[in-house]
Amino acid sequence: MPSTFLNAHRALTTTDTTVYTANTPGTRSVVIHGLYFSNTSDLTGTTVTLSVYDATTTTLRRILNKVPIAPNSTLVLEKPINLKPNDELRAKSSNIYCEAFASVLLLT
Repeated sequence: MPSTFLNAHRALTTTDTTVYTANTPGTRSVVIHGLYFSNTSDLTGTTVTLSVYDATTTTLRRILNKVPIAPNSTLVLEKPINLKPNDELRAKSSNIYCEAFASVLLLT
């Protein structure tokens, strides 16, 4: 089974933002094997909410809910998140001082 690595990143806002959509042609599944949320503010804390949209059942399931990140800090998720074709990884923060970065493994 061939595999390809790539990165996905987004600046987060207070509304759900799609960080990654598993829609690369020929991909059978996707593993998010590293996920980083960075608070870029020197003074302001933020919270982050992470969800997976399941395209098969059209449901949104939360993985993290309003988890705090101190100023100039990073929250790291080192456990894998598995996505099927057309599933989405979505996130939002309590302010504009948060960025998301995902290490993605495509399985074809």
